[in-house]
Amino acid sequence: MNSIATSIVIIPGVVALLLCLLFTYLYQQSRQAYFRAWQIAWACYSIHYALDAFRYYRPPAHAAFFFSSMFSVAMGVSIFVSTRLTRGSFRFRWYDWAVALAGTAAACIDLRSRLLGTALGTGEHPLNLEVIFLSAVLLYCSAAFYVHAHRKGSVAFQLLAFSLALWAVLLGAIQSNSPWMRCSAVSGTSSGRFRRCCSASPW
Repeated sequence: MNSIATSIVIIPGVVALLLCLLFTYLYQQSRQAYFRAWQIAWACYSIHYALDAFRYYRPPAHAAFFFSSMFSVAMGVSIFVSTRLTRGSFRFRWYDWAVALAGTAAACIDLRSRLLGTALGTGEHPLNLEVIFLSAVLLYCSAAFYVHAHRKGSVAFQLLAFSLALWAVLLGAIQSNSPWMRCSAVSGTSSGRFRRCCSASPW
């Protein structure tokens, strides 16, 4: 695996795993339900990066591509759920299922575009709906945590809100035609693979 693959898959994957362990420890110490949601989120994101690493070794690995997207969606849904866990007990609502269904649909459409691109020899579809979905979820969660921080006067939740907003912006920059994309082309990495494997730095 080359240095670019290491920087966009291995390093973020290790960071995601460390954050999973951190939230596991925080949950064990406090038994706060929202820590459990973040623990699950980072566990899903660690698996997401592990599957992306597998794709480098076994291309085209369409199944790994799809399940990587699904674990990324699961991470976003877990963070979405955590916004309500900070306010009390949790019950599944219709919009939880709607968010999960939207993410699954985005992953399915991305897989279909990828399969068609492979069959036609045109490469991957330039628009990654899973990344757009995740960016939108993170922006919503950022706003929800900011409102919660304002009500509680919590600096920690304010920092969390700003971190999620920055993460969402980085996702949008990766999806757009940015200098990052041109850099990946020069290095010989396809823009489609770069978008998927870079599907966001953990923070």
